Amino acid sequence: MKILGFLFTCLLTILFAGTYVSASLYEFYEGLLPSISERVPLAESCGIDSYTGTYSQNILLEDCLNNENILGASPLPTDNYDSFLTSPLSSSATSVFVNSLPNVSSTIYTIFSSDGITPSEKIYCTGTTSTPSNKLTTCTRGVSFSPVNGVIDETAGTGSSHSKNSRIAITDNINFSGKALAILNGSQATNGTVFYVGTSTAYGIILDINGPTISTGTVYLGDGSTTNNKVIFAKNGDANKPYFRYNESTNYWQWSDDGVNSYNFTTSSASGLSASSTRGIGITDSYIYINTSSTLGYTFDSSGNLYRMVSSTGGIATDSNGLYVDTSDNFTWSGTNTFSATTTVSGPFTVTATSTMATTTINGIFVVNASTTLSNLTIGNTSTAPLLNGNMNNYHFHSYTISTSDTLQQSADTERNTTATSYAKVKEIQYNITTPTSTTSKIRISFDLANSADSYNAFGIIYKNGVSYGTERVKGGVAGYQTFSEDLYFTAGDLIQLYYKAGSSNSATVKNFRIYYDLTLYNEETIVNTD
Repeated sequence: MKILGFLFTCLLTILFAGTYVSASLYEFYEGLLPSISERVPLAESCGIDSYTGTYSQNILLEDCLNNENILGASPLPTDNYDSFLTSPLSSSATSVFVNSLPNVSSTIYTIFSSDGITPSEKIYCTGTTSTPSNKLTTCTRGVSFSPVNGVIDETAGTGSSHSKNSRIAITDNINFSGKALAILNGSQATNGTVFYVGTSTAYGIILDINGPTISTGTVYLGDGSTTNNKVIFAKNGDANKPYFRYNESTNYWQWSDDGVNSYNFTTSSASGLSASSTRGIGITDSYIYINTSSTLGYTFDSSGNLYRMVSSTGGIATDSNGLYVDTSDNFTWSGTNTFSATTTVSGPFTVTATSTMATTTINGIFVVNASTTLSNLTIGNTSTAPLLNGNMNNYHFHSYTISTSDTLQQSADTERNTTATSYAKVKEIQYNITTPTSTTSKIRISFDLANSADSYNAFGIIYKNGVSYGTERVKGGVAGYQTFSEDLYFTAGDLIQLYYKAGSSNSATVKNFRIYYDLTLYNEETIVNTD
């Protein structure tokens, strides 16, 4: 017997020269040893890298297969099925008549060539029946012998025709062990809804593709108990690893940057942050915000900056320095008010309620329509009606008159020219002065007029409110400017206008349209009756 065993080993060495297949590995496959490429996935599942079929690698593979230590699961359906076809099989048939049935209903089968050794086609059948005769049912034909793009599945390929008595067997299980490896490598799905990592289905990390609700993926961490903390560590180089943790004793999610000190993420009720409704702080969608009152003038700009609004009608404005009083706005004081400091009012001023004034200078219209106490009051530019009504102590009245003079008060000096031979308005100044004794005042108007060439004429004239009013002026003779002036009467609100035109084949030019007058204040505290 020893001699026979030695001869058998030598025969195997000759048959598989160059691959160093162990005799027991050959026996494990019952003489139908898969090719090296077919054994690579099994070797990788057993932790054998760079498998090339060397003797030492085959010893390791044999030990792994015998002890079922393939990574992921047991590599085989434990069935040593080996039979033959009892009728011919076409390339598209999905039922396979066989001499005997396996102990499993769903598995991969290999159909061999006529020599009984060379694999011809792999098929995947999911059922068996013995009535009326033994056959494998619901078979997928032409299943791949090796992974395609890293994925092993039972997708139909191209079937082959096989004769009666062709050998069919469960001889290798690349479609099982290789698939487990592909799943772990992330190139193939499990085709299940739950994947457990741990010593049982109640412990470790549970990946549930259904989740709490359909179509949402969920990862469960823990064992379902209320005593063991659930922790995820960051594997860095520190002795104490940073972590996220659910603390079962406090019912807090916690985090730690140093692996020693932990901090809570939220409240024990998991209701998130809360804010005081009376302190202007709110929370929406986990964002903290400041409540602002739309009725009290606070809001945010487009950049999210908080600012204090001011009233467009209340005389209060704001700039980079803060709030200030806009003195160009009109003010209305609707209650009893006391002005205790020296006050200067440069515009019309109306008192409609009981008021007490200290030393005050008013350079506009002053009207008193209620009981008013005036102390050290200086009033200029007063109107004649209504008269002051109230208690007046040590008050001063100032009036003024308007008279023609050469005192410049207003000007429009820009040079303009035209070639038009019809009069057109070129400049305009509005007159807005009212004197205590009259609404009409006599003032001096002047302008410079020029012709563009010798012996040609240029024309200019003063209008009032769009109507010719002054004397028509003509500039002829030597080309150049000439100043014209005229004293005319105007009333508050009048438009003082300059019209001009050119003579034939000439252009007219004007500039320095100006108004001159004197405003004279006089004191009415004492009046000389006889001198």
